[in-house]
Amino acid sequence: MRATLTREELFLLRTPVGNLPASRKLRRGCAQMGFRTLQEIMELGWGKLIHQQGFTYRWMNELTALLEQYQLLHLLQANPSADYR
Repeated sequence: MRATLTREELFLLRTPVGNLPASRKLRRGCAQMGFRTLQEIMELGWGKLIHQQGFTYRWMNELTALLEQYQLLHLLQANPSADYR
């Protein structure tokens, strides 16, 4: 399944998490788990994400809040092998 995304959505997915209006908790969790962009998280998928070393549900709440803000939460539920390039 391939999602059709706007340029703005692709830009957000490819922007370093540190440059997004994200909480310090979300930025630290991403760094700890080795994620530089939201795209890397979306490509992994939520099923594998919850098994990442350093994952917490508090971090997941921060992530889902950010994704909801930009109406991108559906991408976390998409096929884990989705390619948003």
